[in-house]
Amino acid sequence: MSVVPRWLELTQEIDCLYFLLEEERRHLPRSPIDKAVDTATGADVARARRCREIAIEMKKLKAEWSKETGREADTEMEDAILAVTEQTEPTP
Repeated sequence: MSVVPRWLELTQEIDCLYFLLEEERRHLPRSPIDKAVDTATGADVARARRCREIAIEMKKLKAEWSKETGREADTEMEDAILAVTEQTEPTP
């Protein structure tokens, strides 16, 4: 039985998170009425929080992947998501 390298497991986990981000993007409202409903129900804030959580997890996994492979992982997208969703963090 062969052992799957950790970097390959990390790659799979990162790919799954990319999929989840794409699913969040697909559910973005497309019309002004949809946007108003999203805002009124709080779905926009909930979506932003989910995207932020995904981006934080991706950065952690990419840091571990970089350590495992000795190559630098690109975190530009995650940094952009974190910057955009910064205001969704609950204030203490």
